[in-house]
Amino acid sequence: MPSGATRYADGSVPPDLVARNGGHVNANHLLAKKLDQPSPTTILVDPDTGASRIVPNNPTENVGFTVLSRGDGSLEAQFYSHGINDMNPAIRGPLVPAHMRPQVAESISTTTGRPVRYRLYGR
Repeated sequence: MPSGATRYADGSVPPDLVARNGGHVNANHLLAKKLDQPSPTTILVDPDTGASRIVPNNPTENVGFTVLSRGDGSLEAQFYSHGINDMNPAIRGPLVPAHMRPQVAESISTTTGRPVRYRLYGR
């Protein structure tokens, strides 16, 4: 799902564009509702200030990454997410650890039927 300032090559805005920060969480809520499934996250509201924050229901089950579609038909996985990975005690930082990346890439490939490229280290 595209986010932020993403644009097509012709400059048009993708119809499913979401906010760069928090937009994917909203999309998760809507998808879960449409599929009649429990949401993977909860929105907590501070009763004193009204400020809200989103927390995963089970942070150990969340791994944040981005998938880019490449011109040759392949996909590229990038394993960086402050919002998701920082909350997972098994990750402890924004980068998905190297030992978890092959399994995520294989799952993406199996789901999409497309080859997935990724770096073992770095983003």
